[in-house]
Amino acid sequence: MYSPDIWVSLAAVLAAASIGLYAWRRNDVPAAHYLAISFLLIVPWQLAVAAEAAAASLHARAAWHAIGALFPLPIVTAAACFVFEYVRPGKWLTRRTLILLWLPPLLSIFLALTNESHHLFWRRLVADGAVVAEYGAAAWILIGYVGLLSLVQIGALGWLFWHSPAHRVPAGLLLGVVAATRTLWLLSILVPPSDTRPLLGLLVVILPTLVYALALFGFRILDPMPAARQTVLEQMLVGMVVFDARQRIVNLNPAAARMLGVRSDALIGKTWQQSALSGIFRLAPACVEAAPAIAHAGLAEVTMQYDGSQKLISPTLSTLYDFRGLHIGHLLMLHDVTEQRKAQAQVAEQQQALASLRERELFARELHDSIGQVLGYAGLQADAVGALIENGQLAVARTQLERLAGVLRDAHADVRQQILDLRSTPDAQQPFCDAIRHYLAGFSRNYDISTALAIDENLCADDIPPAVQSQLFRIMQEALANARKHSGARHVQVAIACEDGILRTTIMDDGCGMDPCAEVAAGGAHWGVGFMRERAEALSGHLRIESAPGAGTRVVVELPEKVN
Repeated sequence: MYSPDIWVSLAAVLAAASIGLYAWRRNDVPAAHYLAISFLLIVPWQLAVAAEAAAASLHARAAWHAIGALFPLPIVTAAACFVFEYVRPGKWLTRRTLILLWLPPLLSIFLALTNESHHLFWRRLVADGAVVAEYGAAAWILIGYVGLLSLVQIGALGWLFWHSPAHRVPAGLLLGVVAATRTLWLLSILVPPSDTRPLLGLLVVILPTLVYALALFGFRILDPMPAARQTVLEQMLVGMVVFDARQRIVNLNPAAARMLGVRSDALIGKTWQQSALSGIFRLAPACVEAAPAIAHAGLAEVTMQYDGSQKLISPTLSTLYDFRGLHIGHLLMLHDVTEQRKAQAQVAEQQQALASLRERELFARELHDSIGQVLGYAGLQADAVGALIENGQLAVARTQLERLAGVLRDAHADVRQQILDLRSTPDAQQPFCDAIRHYLAGFSRNYDISTALAIDENLCADDIPPAVQSQLFRIMQEALANARKHSGARHVQVAIACEDGILRTTIMDDGCGMDPCAEVAAGGAHWGVGFMRERAEALSGHLRIESAPGAGTRVVVELPEKVN
């Protein structure tokens, strides 16, 4: 017998089978096989509904109605298992819970199959245009159980909607379809379905199928990537806090909660001013509004107490935009850089020690070439003076002694200079700029030559590698020694600046000056030009001397800003 219900049911069969088979192919994803079972069970149910509508005899229609009654509760139970596993994979749907959930549908099947012996499921089936069941006590208990189970599903999906912004749209869709279909199904039991059967088939089966298809294909609810992202967020060591456009916290991962010393749910919905994050934003009270600039410049590092010790946290702030380019919030990342800073300090200390060791080796060679030669010369001169005295050549001996005394005075000055050099060398306890200031102060005291130091305020000495600091320091010392020994200077000025990627150091005195061309021709023997130039070239830089007789001397060292 032809009935419009047949086409509605067959359409429901086709839609449910498509969704069920797709979900079954994704059964490696948590909750997918429960969704597949739910939709595949709809297939025999709707076939039974179609057969009931097409049956010619009342007896056949009653038989198909009884067969169809076997499936609704298993369908609802499988859908509930899908919801629980989708909302909290591996948390809520334990083995014990699974057994308890499937006991009522198994009991309903048993009661339906054995109804003729006890009539607890339905007392009788009445034909009034359509087959209507007069339910027994057990059926009404099971119907109440379906209502309760539906409320639990709605609560679970509501929990997911509230706590997970990433799942808010699909959770909202599923929440709406579960609430609507369970309500309509329960109403169909209480209201005679003779006039509403096609509409109920459309609303209870086809419409939910379309919604699930949208959730599956539009929002990929069975895609493992969201679960993978959530796992990464939970396991990552970097703290992550997400703000909405109104500066309210909408999510934070366990690492951020641990760093801040609070529970995650205690901060949800609060603004950054109301939370433990207020200490992070120290640049300005309205720094969240200035997120693009702050994200570029970086926030100040702060110290936090967690995991039993003090940690150094480096925060970064980024602005979030949706696919339309509209501002939707901010992302705050909290990086624990404690070990990184310790490692950097150890590397810097090792580099400083290595630079100091290399410099000591160079200093030992210079000491041998200078003081060692002077002392050897003094020994030879002393022997020569002794021989002159024995031969009675006192005048010549006096002249030699005066010359020897001058050499020794110069050697004494050199020794004092080198002691000052050693004491003033940059190291971990004495930063580069402080070492220069200390050296210039000692230089002025020892030799009565006034000094001045000018350092570019934009220069960060910590960015200059220790080896570069050491070489620059030695070049400056050599230039100052030349000003003391050869130029007769009374004032020396040292300037250090960084401009256009060039680190420039200038040592300028007001002495007698020299002819640079003549000095180059002589090999720079007296002024240590070769010594300074070699050190500059070792750093991929160059040195130039600007001077003229009677016009003072200007030594300029230029190095690339990024020197290895």
